[in-house]
Amino acid sequence: MYVWMLPLVLLSTLQNPIQTEFDLIYPLGTELTVSDFPFQHQEIAQAIDQIDPLILGTNSFLINHETIEYRFKLTMTNDGVIIDPLVGQKPFISSFAVNDTHHFVSLFNPTLSSLSLDNYGLIINDTYYAFEIGIFIPSMVEIRIPLLDGVSMIDVIGDDGLVTLFPVRHIFLKEASSLLSTDHIEISEIMQVLNQDADISSYAFQRIPSITDPEASYTSSSWVAVPNEVDVPSHALFQPTVTPLIQAKAWAHYVMFGAGMNAAGRVEEAFRALEKEYQFMDARSQSILFEQPNTSFQGINERNREDTSTFREAVGRYNYLAARVPGATGIINPNPSPFPINTLILISLGLVGLFALFAMIKSRYQRA
Repeated sequence: MYVWMLPLVLLSTLQNPIQTEFDLIYPLGTELTVSDFPFQHQEIAQAIDQIDPLILGTNSFLINHETIEYRFKLTMTNDGVIIDPLVGQKPFISSFAVNDTHHFVSLFNPTLSSLSLDNYGLIINDTYYAFEIGIFIPSMVEIRIPLLDGVSMIDVIGDDGLVTLFPVRHIFLKEASSLLSTDHIEISEIMQVLNQDADISSYAFQRIPSITDPEASYTSSSWVAVPNEVDVPSHALFQPTVTPLIQAKAWAHYVMFGAGMNAAGRVEEAFRALEKEYQFMDARSQSILFEQPNTSFQGINERNREDTSTFREAVGRYNYLAARVPGATGIINPNPSPFPINTLILISLGLVGLFALFAMIKSRYQRA
C-alpha cells in the first residue's frame, strides 16, 4: 500500500536541519515496514510489531538514535482503504533506471485483457520510438525494455531494447493516434520520491502499487526509490486485504475500545473522530453494521480487561454521542430492507380478518 509522512518539527544544527518528529498515516490494513522510516533501528521494528494494522487509531513511540530523540506517530485510518481489486484502463510506465548499474524502462498493463502496443510508443529525449508491430502485454504483466547508450538509425523498440543517447532527461509514454503523451517523467540528478530524495546514479525507481493509470505529470508521491544493489521487483497492483466486514469491525472497535471509550468531558472531540472514520468507510461496510447487528468483536475496555461487544452496541454508543453534540446526527441503516414477503402476507390476512370480523359484528347489530 502507501503511507503519507507529514513533517512536524525540525531540529536546527549548524549544517542541516534535522527532522525529529514524524507523523505517518496509513490506510487500514497496510503492512508496516521499517523501510517507511528515515533510518533503520531495531527498536522501530519492535515498536511496529506491536501495532495491529487492522485497528483504527494512533500509536506513538520515541526512538533514541545517534544521541538524538525521534518521535513517531503512526495513524491507521479508513481514508484511502482499498477494498476492491484494482484495475486500470491504459498502460503506464511502472519503473525505470538511468544509471551505470541499471538502465531500463518498464511498461505495465493494468487492464483485464491482453494489450497491443501497436498504438503506443516512447519519447526519450525528444525522439519518438515506436514498438514493433505485434507486441502484446498480457493482463497485469510488466515488460522491461533495456535502454542502450548509443545512436540509433532506426527509432523502433524491438526485442533488444531501445538505443538512445545518455544522459536521459525525460521519458514519455505516447499514444500514436494522439498528439498528447499520456505518462510524463522528467528526470533530474536528484529525484523526489515518496518520503525521500534519491540520486539517479544510485537508485532505480518504481511506481507504488496503488496507481492504476498513467499520470499527466510526474508525481513524487507515486514513486519509491530502489537502491542499485537491490533488484527492482516486477510490478503488481496492490491486492486488497480489507473486506467490508473487516472495515466494519475496525470502526466498531474504534467506537467501543478506541476514541469512543471514556468520552466523558471530550464528547465532541470523540464524536468527530468517529464521524470522520465512518464517513471514510465504504458504503458496504456501513451497511454491514446494520445487516449483521449481532456480529461480535473483542477489545480492551476502560478497566484494561478484555471485553466483547457487538455492532449494535457500537451504533448505539455512536448515536448516544451524536445526541450530545450540537448539530450532529446519528446513523441509520443506509439500505433498509423492506418487510419480508411472508410478513406482508400475514399483515394482509390479519387486516382482512379484522374487516370480516367488523362486518359480521355490524351485520348482527343491525338485525338486532
